[in-house]
Amino acid sequence: MKRSALMMAAALSLSPFVAKADDDGSGRHLRYVAVAGVDGEPTRVTIDLDIAMVERGRVARVEIEEHRDGEAFAQQSVAIDRDGTVSDADEGLTFEEETLLDLLSLQFVNMRGVDPGDHWDRVGDLRVGSHRTHFVVRDHEGPMVTLDIARTMEFPDGSRGRWRADVAYDASAVVPRSVNLAGSIVDRGDQQPLQFSARLVRDSFQADP
Repeated sequence: MKRSALMMAAALSLSPFVAKADDDGSGRHLRYVAVAGVDGEPTRVTIDLDIAMVERGRVARVEIEEHRDGEAFAQQSVAIDRDGTVSDADEGLTFEEETLLDLLSLQFVNMRGVDPGDHWDRVGDLRVGSHRTHFVVRDHEGPMVTLDIARTMEFPDGSRGRWRADVAYDASAVVPRSVNLAGSIVDRGDQQPLQFSARLVRDSFQADP
């Protein structure tokens, strides 16, 4: 990023997650509806995220409940560090859960202060494997920030993957409002398409997200 201070600033004072949790302990509820697919078969997905508390340096406790094609699929509790690393998961996260949690960690970046052309990199661990992710600010109008994101992934079995996404991020509400992602995973020469599109349909902090 052009201004390294943007990456150094943990925007806790800007975060509605913190304010709400401190006020009454009720946390924040987000619901995303999505279409996801790793093998070319699209699946309708609903992901509910309950942010129970926030601590300094962590997005702390997040309760996740996922439904696929209307059926309960997964439910667990995790923590997210400011670099997007997810910990404390009892089971492996799905790709779409991991993607949304990673984007939630952008609340620790002062997204209100970015300008078009600003860019930065993030390197970290996935639930299995590792990633290198490049963020570019394409546009910033009012509270809405449009991001171009490119990620490469490597896995212990030698397989690898890459995807590109455009994300509409609300810097005032510190949440991603929409994600459109496409890429592929290559395993032993076999390439599988990867797709994920999601939008925020409910935010307990806002009447109309």
